[in-house]
Amino acid sequence: MPLCYFDSEMVKFIGAHCKNFSELKVLWPFMVDLAKAIAASIPNLKVLSLQCSLVEKEAFVYILNNMKNLEMLYLCHCLIVDEGLPIPGYAYVARALDNSKIERASRMKKFLFCDADSCRIRQLIFVTGVSSGWSDFGIWPRDTVSALAAH
Repeated sequence: MPLCYFDSEMVKFIGAHCKNFSELKVLWPFMVDLAKAIAASIPNLKVLSLQCSLVEKEAFVYILNNMKNLEMLYLCHCLIVDEGLPIPGYAYVARALDNSKIERASRMKKFLFCDADSCRIRQLIFVTGVSSGWSDFGIWPRDTVSALAAH
């Protein structure tokens, strides 16, 4: 779901009309309201790719606690923030995932993330402002989840 307005109403629509929906790739800020909508509307989701997304830490924890059928979570090149969207022009603090959250997520069949301090793509997208986003790197068509990659 790139570059479009993706909200809880869209998730509810997917849940109501796509009963076999099992893989979702989101390139949109992943906030707690979206996480709650996904858990409630698409409870059998197996794969969630959030690569290059801004991810609210509470949303990540909500997914860990409530998506029992989730087998794979792709969190590479993400900016994890404690609460809400950063305000443009103001400093904000990106928090690394603590070891307990990484350990819990690692119990999934597949959990992919990169070290926030050494991830060059993440730095370019979120920190330096050099990039206009994931599109500069051709990231949308590439994904570790083969079904979500462009062929």
